[in-house]
Amino acid sequence: MKFTIKNVGTIESATIELGDFTIVCGANNTGKTYITYLVYGFITLAKELLDSQRELGFSIPKDTINTIVNDGIIKIDLKAYETQIPKILEKLGKQYTNYIPRILSAGKEFFHKSQFIIDPSVIKPNYTDGFKIAKGAKKRELIEFFKEDGQAIMEVAVLSGDKTLLPSENIIDDQINKVLIEIFFGKLFDNSIIITSERTGIALFHRELDTHRNVLIEQLINRKDNEIINPFEILDEQFARYALPIKRNIDFTRDIPELTKRSSELFKDNKDVSRYISKNILHGEIKYVNKQLVFEIKRNGETVRMPIYLSSSAVKSVLELDIYIKHLAKKGDLLIIDEPELNLHPDNQRQIVRLLARLVNCGIKIYVTTHSDYFLKELNNLVMLSNDFENKKELMNEIGYDESEIISKEQIKAYAIKNTKKNISELQNVPIDKYGLQMDIFEELISSLNAVSDRIWFNISDASND
Repeated sequence: MKFTIKNVGTIESATIELGDFTIVCGANNTGKTYITYLVYGFITLAKELLDSQRELGFSIPKDTINTIVNDGIIKIDLKAYETQIPKILEKLGKQYTNYIPRILSAGKEFFHKSQFIIDPSVIKPNYTDGFKIAKGAKKRELIEFFKEDGQAIMEVAVLSGDKTLLPSENIIDDQINKVLIEIFFGKLFDNSIIITSERTGIALFHRELDTHRNVLIEQLINRKDNEIINPFEILDEQFARYALPIKRNIDFTRDIPELTKRSSELFKDNKDVSRYISKNILHGEIKYVNKQLVFEIKRNGETVRMPIYLSSSAVKSVLELDIYIKHLAKKGDLLIIDEPELNLHPDNQRQIVRLLARLVNCGIKIYVTTHSDYFLKELNNLVMLSNDFENKKELMNEIGYDESEIISKEQIKAYAIKNTKKNISELQNVPIDKYGLQMDIFEELISSLNAVSDRIWFNISDASND
């Protein structure tokens, strides 16, 4: 998908299109987090907004509803609804703009000029998959939707000949709209997971952060006679201090005990990827044992377990990524990671890149922000390995790379955010060729650092010679 964000923080206007592997780099306080949080918020809330606010959806002709009511069946040409997509996305963007203060947990006064615009040109309807869906109420199926593979015609049929069981016109309209939303937008708004830069603190204090339950119980116990307490207001007050992505990150960590009871699709289909963190980064394993998160290692033939709060910052940094891969990951997900290199040694930063590349090649879309030159250089290595050249296989074996880690330049969308004027940030497309990303934002800093070091070195050398 492709979005334009206007007048948010230091950003006047920024357009970002998501790829299989999206990278955003930039200095501190340039707006990377704003962009990331708003993209996550939209992917997370868009389907809910479309489903719950009928005025945002498709306009169903009255004749279509009447035909279903009178004849009990109709065939709908889905392509006839494609022309409504731009208007729907325009309305959706305006409605989502109203949610920006809630997403970022800030006052409305900071965003009264903000805009979130969805580019409809990247929406490509796909009629490949067929379906058969029954809708109803009280365990009774009333309407059936059917489409054959590769066809753009959808059949809608009433399942009961009893007129008394016929759904109302409003219900028929609403159900058709929801099916159309799923057809045209369902895969765009698939499951999204965010791992924020606050993750190490969340991993350390997630039990203490579970204040909403404790505060609610305490207030209910201590309430005065006949005093009415709205538990939902209490929950809102407790969480108002956190931006939506951080709230979701806290919820994810709190849900780990339940998540560990199941295995992800990825874990079932690709054991190498699911064990990558344990084998190549931590050289130990994160587990949930006896109602506690622990880090387990082998030492002198013995198993040693330590609580997560006593483990290294590196363990806390990759905790949620490891849990996600083993217990939640599936094809079609969007995984957003703020600074995946956080607290990791440069060698492990390289390993994280190779792991993320494997996830991309398993069908999971990746979005990251990074300050790491090691991260980008390793990504460039993977891009260069996508080229055909003599003795490529022998070289890959020699330097220890796997085919599953190769990323082509076409899979990547890269951006650098820079301050171009005083307190104004600009998001720029980063060129990508067969050698990788041309990310001069770090090259300039490294060159400047080297120039300073050279000057100091030569002055020391000259003084020594004197």
